[in-house]
Amino acid sequence: MNTCKSASCPQVADLLIEQTQQRLATQSITLQVTGTARNLIVDHGYDPQYGVRPLHRALQRMLEDLLAESILQGAFTKGDTIVVNVADGKLCAEILSGSR
Repeated sequence: MNTCKSASCPQVADLLIEQTQQRLATQSITLQVTGTARNLIVDHGYDPQYGVRPLHRALQRMLEDLLAESILQGAFTKGDTIVVNVADGKLCAEILSGSR
């Protein structure tokens, strides 16, 4: 796993996560991503040759695919607050207790 050598990597990740949060907000779903989860996405999305450019694909593959599958399976619905964290080296999403 590569670590991000550029100080801009976490900032770019935050912007991409914010875009995902805005898309989910249109469905009345709130998304919270922990710093640990963001760092995992950054570590997987940074490439020394290409810099932060692959970060968007990593975010899609790791975060957006996870959320889309969960929504399609009915795990998350309108009004939920989803918290994304890291478990066993992978992203995991769960409903914040009390949001249902």
